[in-house]
Amino acid sequence: MRLVCKSCDAEKIVGFSCKQRGFCPSCGSRRREQKADRLESEVWPNACARQWVLTFPHQVRHWLARSPKLFAEVIRVVTGEISFFYEQSSVPFSKRDDVWCPTAGAVSFVQLFGSSLALNPHPHMIFADGAWGSAKGGPTFFPLNSFTTESMFDVLAGIHGRL
Repeated sequence: MRLVCKSCDAEKIVGFSCKQRGFCPSCGSRRREQKADRLESEVWPNACARQWVLTFPHQVRHWLARSPKLFAEVIRVVTGEISFFYEQSSVPFSKRDDVWCPTAGAVSFVQLFGSSLALNPHPHMIFADGAWGSAKGGPTFFPLNSFTTESMFDVLAGIHGRL
């Protein structure tokens, strides 16, 4: 595919293995698998994970897509609220005196379109199912004690309140 900048007429050729125009499922799958392999081998710890996906009402999707600063602030609030949940729920209260600064870990990806290619900006966030804390013996991972439907609704209520 040949891409041309409208303002400076610079050209760039992007190759697809299927030789088609537009979104290529083959190339997209290859990139997704390469990124997943790298995350698994170099970034992600040996810990369980949970995916959080947040979609927005049709009335605000255009605003989020047109304003990267607004969308970044929304993602900051959302990840902050989910992180707070993990940090408060993972470290047992009996260990809080010995553990400093529990911290959640996440990897986020932003997707701008849904499967029908309609505008639908939404983040996919993969959180480690727990939190890390600095203990006397060094960094320690504390898995999430339990995850219930009620706790998910508590997180969503916190996100709604902050947004």
